[in-house]
Amino acid sequence: MEYLDKTTVLTRLASMEKHYSTAHNIMRDADRLFNQEYEGLIDVPYEVRIFRSSTPSRIVESFRNQIRTNEPTVDYRPVSSSKTDEKDATLMKRWGYSMLRKERLLSTMDPNLQCGFDLLLRGAACKKIIVDVDRMVESSPRRGTEKYREWESRATDSWPYISTAIDPMSVFPAPGQRKPLQFMLEKQTRYASDMWDMYPEWKDPQRNTKRGSDPTRRVDWVEYWDPCMYIVLADGEYVMEPRENPYGVVPYIFEWSGMGRAHSNGDPAHLAVGILTYIAGELEEEVQL
Repeated sequence: MEYLDKTTVLTRLASMEKHYSTAHNIMRDADRLFNQEYEGLIDVPYEVRIFRSSTPSRIVESFRNQIRTNEPTVDYRPVSSSKTDEKDATLMKRWGYSMLRKERLLSTMDPNLQCGFDLLLRGAACKKIIVDVDRMVESSPRRGTEKYREWESRATDSWPYISTAIDPMSVFPAPGQRKPLQFMLEKQTRYASDMWDMYPEWKDPQRNTKRGSDPTRRVDWVEYWDPCMYIVLADGEYVMEPRENPYGVVPYIFEWSGMGRAHSNGDPAHLAVGILTYIAGELEEEVQL
């Protein structure tokens, strides 16, 4: 298999950042309205105090409370009306409810609720699901044996999945409407001290410089995924050698809110529509000296 080299990945990232720049700026402006960060959004005289309106926050939280649920619905339809298929559908529903419950309990923050919040505020949401192989249980022994019962108990308590909601401003899905995704780029910020401890094989390009010895130095972390491969870079250098994608699919779910529309010019900014997007002007008018 021929892997992309790091230069190609970084070139593609630069192109994708440009493609999504307007959409991300719209998300960033909505974020600042929600957080009452009006500097740069509204022109006011220097050192003049302003009234910070809480209306944007109250609008988003009102809708957020309406979609919040501790019991999400799982819908799995049998392929036919046969008893076997209906039984399989019932089992799949039970499995789905169990997976969602574990995901909610074992995550720092429920990724599904966070995605709902991102859809409302930022007009897009992204969820990433990968597997921690160190937490996987071995293959099951023969049914009906004591070893199988022990294995089943461990398997029931096992949760080898890492499911997280990713900031939609940190990801760059393949342009267009094709599903599943053809590729995904993710850009995050990490600290040099974490990189040194967790990835000793990483060749830090700044390690021998004065600035490079600072453990609080921020490092640009970039992941590239497509159905065949995944590549991880930090400050432009391989964190590990490019590898084959073990899942065979891009392990991200990315969706727009549905409040925007596809435009003839193809700019994703028309899709990045949250509930504050079209009333931003009125909300800014509430800010008073």
